[in-house]
Amino acid sequence: MQKAVFGFIIVLVVFVLGAPMSFGASADEALTALKKLRSRCEVGISYRDYSGAIADANYEVKEYLGSSQAKQYPEVAKYINGALLDYVYAVALWHSKFATRWGEFVDPDDYRWKSFIEMYPDAGYLMKTEYSDVLKENITNVYLPVMLSYIWEQAGNKIDKACDLKVSIPPRESKKKINQ
Repeated sequence: MQKAVFGFIIVLVVFVLGAPMSFGASADEALTALKKLRSRCEVGISYRDYSGAIADANYEVKEYLGSSQAKQYPEVAKYINGALLDYVYAVALWHSKFATRWGEFVDPDDYRWKSFIEMYPDAGYLMKTEYSDVLKENITNVYLPVMLSYIWEQAGNKIDKACDLKVSIPPRESKKKINQ
């Protein structure tokens, strides 16, 4: 059941993100939306507010991905889309906390860990073995908020890479100038 819910969320996310709109926005607008989302995550965001924050960024990113500018600069678009997908994956992972018995603790056999490592192979160091005074045994797990922080850090890195690449994109002409 847990895997089905998690899988459904991922499919829904892919469907929502899959069809960019045709009007188009600039890389600046998409990156500004992603930077706002990053800022909210850095200062602390509640689960309840996170979906709305993603929806705001999602709109700008979809507009950009459907633009001619995104097609002209596919490397920038790749990082912008990748950052958004990281944030969306984080909400699916965060949601899984409420659907499992142990919630915030993920062990090596947990489907959440397996999907996480598949997406972020370099994150294996997050899994730690520690002695539990309560259970009187060694426990190997990772704390879900640590996983979320790692994902948000990866999204931030993609935003930074997109910003670095975006320097080569000329500013978008204003509508007033186009109509003249």
